[in-house]
Amino acid sequence: MDTKLKNSKKGILTGSLLVVIVTILFMALFPWFEREVEQNYALNEADLFENEGFINILLKSNYVLYQDVKDKSGVDYATEDLYLEVEEQELEDHPYAYDYEGVGAMLLGAEEDVKGIYIDQIESELETIRKHYVEGIALRMDYCVIDNKTGTVLKNTSQSIEKLFDKGAEWENPYAYYVVLQYDGNGTWAEISAKGKNTENFLKHVQLETNDENCLLLEGRKEVEQYAVVDEETELVEKRVMFRQKKPENVSFAYAMTKEQMDTFLDCNVYDWDYLTDRVGYWDYEYAFQEAGVGNVFLLLLAGMAVIVFIGTKLGTKKETVIAEGKRSPSLEVMLAVVIVSVPMGYGITIAVAAGSYQDYYIDMINNLIPAVHMQAGRGYDILECVMNFCILAVVFGSCYWCLWQMKDIVHGIGTYVRQHSILVRSWNKISTFVKRECRKFKEEVLDVDLAKDNKKVLIKLISLNFVILAIICCFWGMGIPVLVIYSFVVYGIVKKYIYNVQWQYKKLLEATNSIAEGNLNNTFEEDFGVFESYKEELYKIQGGFRKAVDEEVKSQRMKTELITNVSHDLKTPLTAIITYIDLLKEENVTKEQRKEYLDTLDRKAMRLKILIEDLFEVSKANSGNVKMEPVPVDICNLLRQVYLEHEEKMKQSGFDVRFTVPEEKVILQLDSQKTYRIFENLYVNVIKYAMPNTRVYVSAETSGESGIHIEMKNMSAQEITINPQDLTERFVRGDASRNTEGSGLGLAIAKSFTELQGGKFLVETDGDLFKVIIEW
Repeated sequence: MDTKLKNSKKGILTGSLLVVIVTILFMALFPWFEREVEQNYALNEADLFENEGFINILLKSNYVLYQDVKDKSGVDYATEDLYLEVEEQELEDHPYAYDYEGVGAMLLGAEEDVKGIYIDQIESELETIRKHYVEGIALRMDYCVIDNKTGTVLKNTSQSIEKLFDKGAEWENPYAYYVVLQYDGNGTWAEISAKGKNTENFLKHVQLETNDENCLLLEGRKEVEQYAVVDEETELVEKRVMFRQKKPENVSFAYAMTKEQMDTFLDCNVYDWDYLTDRVGYWDYEYAFQEAGVGNVFLLLLAGMAVIVFIGTKLGTKKETVIAEGKRSPSLEVMLAVVIVSVPMGYGITIAVAAGSYQDYYIDMINNLIPAVHMQAGRGYDILECVMNFCILAVVFGSCYWCLWQMKDIVHGIGTYVRQHSILVRSWNKISTFVKRECRKFKEEVLDVDLAKDNKKVLIKLISLNFVILAIICCFWGMGIPVLVIYSFVVYGIVKKYIYNVQWQYKKLLEATNSIAEGNLNNTFEEDFGVFESYKEELYKIQGGFRKAVDEEVKSQRMKTELITNVSHDLKTPLTAIITYIDLLKEENVTKEQRKEYLDTLDRKAMRLKILIEDLFEVSKANSGNVKMEPVPVDICNLLRQVYLEHEEKMKQSGFDVRFTVPEEKVILQLDSQKTYRIFENLYVNVIKYAMPNTRVYVSAETSGESGIHIEMKNMSAQEITINPQDLTERFVRGDASRNTEGSGLGLAIAKSFTELQGGKFLVETDGDLFKVIIEW
């Protein structure tokens, strides 16, 4: 025991010393790594902003900013007016399509289809450019656009960037980088100027890119595309149509950056995945240090540690000790998995540590974690950096040393090591158990056939087994017949037992079905049905179906009872009041003022009773399908606002702040205007009655599909909502269970019925006290 303890302590001390030496040696190579990085991957800022990729971004951005400056000028231009020109040329001879030898593809029908496709592609490309490039450029650099025709100026800076267009202007130019591009009235370049670290080459790049098809709005497409329009009936070529991509006209663009903007350009992230930074390029320090050989040096040092450990083990340890201690070491499979994970991880960590030291990574990390420290580069930071790097690298090399130490005994013999440390070798009993289990499984497959499955495989296995047995019997020659007789008796006994077993299973199945027929819908069938086992799931489905039907019927009966109760209650309340006030009017000592007050009350209660009866008839007719619909074109968004305006005064009296988010354009649907009006009216009335006063109400609508609309109305409930959202649309169901409000409980039911009768969907959702109605057509 003492010898083992001494060897363990000796191994720990030796390993610790080896890890410290390797770590210090690796850190000593950091200056060499940095020199290699600076020599092989010198960061050239000019390449980032003066290459073809970035110039292409600026030229593409021109199209979006050109549209913006036109919009700012106050003139409404369509997309095709700015970027698409269509020219038609009639053909005099009208040749047949198969004789036509002109340029361009054949186009059956009219050119409007192709024009529409062009416009969609242009608008999609403009949106993509704005999202991926222009929005990022607006945060990273200054720009200015001048419409030379109207004098409209569009820029994102307070600097006098527009003076870049005037070469003779005297001003203190703050920009270390700029590109000035001016279009004439024909959409061609009138003047190009640029400034950068290598201005001459930069200007050449700009001039070359302006003539490249990849800088067109529809990238890679020809500026002019031709089509031959063919009549579908006569197959004659009627005319030739040319579609031309237009460039900005009579406009000037300027993009500029100060030295500070250039230095921080790549540090400004606009999106989770920054397309602009990805297109321009970025400086990957970890890749640079990998190329400088940091990972290779790590692997060499790791190989050196392996040689030292294995040689030391070979010379200093006896084979008998290895075998005795082998069982306490991790298994071979575990160690291989650890090595597969730890070596690539160590490879990446060493590269990251070298790159982080070069970038002074720990300064930013410390200042982010502890802002009060205000860590800066200096001698103190250098010491801290060395300590942190040493600790990280020591953990990496220490982990690798631990793996090597655990596998050191392999030098005494691979066979012995595998037998002592492999899980697979020591699991032979488990494997043999698995084989026995598979044989037993085959037996169960043959004897317990599932009637609901395809049993071809089972039959093939059974016939194959029978064939093998008969083939063996045939090998006995003269003794084959007695053996065959014995085999027949054995088969008879097996088949007889199997049939009895199937009969018992069938009896259990009948008992289960009879139990369901008697109304026992919560039984659990624990018995094994054997060949009928697959029917057990079907029995559970039948039970579930019966339970669901019974629950629905119970719910229906309960709702009918509640409906009668609610109808009686809601009709009896105003009727009782009417009877009471009629009795009061019969008294002789009633004054004129009291008579007027009683008559007013009678009028209100009578109107209340009238509305209740009309609503009841309305929802009954809707549910029975007896409502006649008269669909007409309805501007659904306008109707939504119109109904609100008629209830706006009551809304304001309750302090509701109604927020609308609906499309400005018309959304026309074929609906019954009166029924649709009633739907929105009921929803607004529901808000007035049940929403919490002095809260916001949200009404939103958005188009869906080609001709559909999705409408939502949200408000906070004044009372706690304890009713299932789906039950709120049932007749005479209200959010206030105490029925203190004057609502009939029919508003949402009528709205839902009218919506569904017109082919729409009406949903109610709640989240705490948030009440939301969703309507879709």
